[in-house]
Amino acid sequence: MDNIFQQIKYEVAPMQDLREDEGHAETVTAFAIKLSKLINCNERIVIPAAILHDIGYYKMDSTILKDMMAGNLQEAQLMEIKESHMKNGAIWAEKILKKLKYDEKLIPAIVNIVKTHDVYGGEMTNEDKVVRDADKLWRFSKRGFDLDVKRRGCAPSFWRDYLKKNIDKPGYFLTLEAKQIAIEELKNRSEENGI
Repeated sequence: MDNIFQQIKYEVAPMQDLREDEGHAETVTAFAIKLSKLINCNERIVIPAAILHDIGYYKMDSTILKDMMAGNLQEAQLMEIKESHMKNGAIWAEKILKKLKYDEKLIPAIVNIVKTHDVYGGEMTNEDKVVRDADKLWRFSKRGFDLDVKRRGCAPSFWRDYLKKNIDKPGYFLTLEAKQIAIEELKNRSEENGI
């Protein structure tokens, strides 16, 4: 990973993984890099956006974040939190990128991805699609899968079946490449859990 990406990662380390989802930003970034190699997009936009995408949860009430991750919030509350984290994340992302003297021409695209990554619809660039798909792929990773099973108190087979249904849901994944990675990851989770 380039030095500038390491600098961004270091700068936002205290702002990461605040929903008791240790490794989320790291895993999303790894998937984003993998997808970037398969899809025509600008890694200089994708990688910072993946690192920064959830920094907007910084300074939010940890109890509310726990409830959100356990699926205990009503839809209106959930949307309010998501909108707030995207808005705040975009503000902080822009400040951090400017502080680190990141390429000024790329900052607006990165900030826009952070500001909209949990909003559905509209026209999207390949960079948008890659970051959104990488974020969803977290759920299929070993870390994400195991954490969701624990948090939700469900059987691994139940969670596998739930994720499997999402793979084929129209619009869930925005790229065929992410869908293929999800299928492979879910196969790995099934083998690891003997299901």
